[in-house]
Amino acid sequence: MVLGPQGLIKGNVNSHSAILQGTLKGDIHIKDELVLKAGCDMQGDIYTGKLEVEPKARFNGTCNTVVEERFKHMQYSFWFLPN
Repeated sequence: MVLGPQGLIKGNVNSHSAILQGTLKGDIHIKDELVLKAGCDMQGDIYTGKLEVEPKARFNGTCNTVVEERFKHMQYSFWFLPN
């Protein structure tokens, strides 16, 4: 998932990987790698396997790096709805 410099998301995001340059107001759950580019404004909690933060990226929230085994459980909890 790519959020460009003028992009705005209000809500939670679930993805395999993501690059953020715009504004995200919500939690983000990333299975592999999350990149916060310069100019990014992240307001929420991060759950990811890997995190890269460039200078001048802003982030307010908690950051949780998760190992693959734990993420399998999170993936099921967050991405699938019961029938």
